[in-house]
Amino acid sequence: MVNRPIVYRGAKEICGAVGVPWKEISHYVREHQLPAFKINGSGTWVAVPEDLSTWVIAQRDKYLHGRK
Repeated sequence: MVNRPIVYRGAKEICGAVGVPWKEISHYVREHQLPAFKINGSGTWVAVPEDLSTWVIAQRDKYLHGRK
């Protein structure tokens, strides 16, 4: 069994998991609905691995739709 983290913490870890630039995390959260958040609206970014997987699959489907 593979041990997966309960959450990813920090912009670098979250963005590294989904392949986007960590310095642009706020943009991806705001404009592309990247499922990351700050507890109580401040501090370190946090994301649930399953949410990130779902988001990546949705992005793939969105941008590959109609391409063969």
